[in-house]
Amino acid sequence: MRRQAGAPCRCRRGGRGGILFEGIDVSLTEEGAGEPLVFLHGWGACKECFYYQTAYFCRYYRVIAFDFPNFGKSGAAPAAWGVGEYAAFTSRLLRARGVCGARLCGPLFQGAFDGLCGRAAAARAAL
Repeated sequence: MRRQAGAPCRCRRGGRGGILFEGIDVSLTEEGAGEPLVFLHGWGACKECFYYQTAYFCRYYRVIAFDFPNFGKSGAAPAAWGVGEYAAFTSRLLRARGVCGARLCGPLFQGAFDGLCGRAAAARAAL
């Protein structure tokens, strides 16, 4: 879902052509409109892995692809992160961009990532 009109976005322009979120420059691409489709790259990769997928799917979805902290053109995370920290960061980043549910697409480890994001979202909904 899109951010409601007038709702604040906690993201602002970053120094690398992306956004600044939680003190980290995040290299981000967002194209298209409609239901959100988020491409999540794997270890050692970057959002450019999804160049052709983004070009195709932005005709049908609001496509979001970003470089995780410590990868691609994004800045460094404040500490060493594991899958849990990346999942929590992604959940917060997407919420800040007005995404309340999305299709996640990426490598196999994203199954664990999706589960972590899903549990975090379920816990928020229960509050």
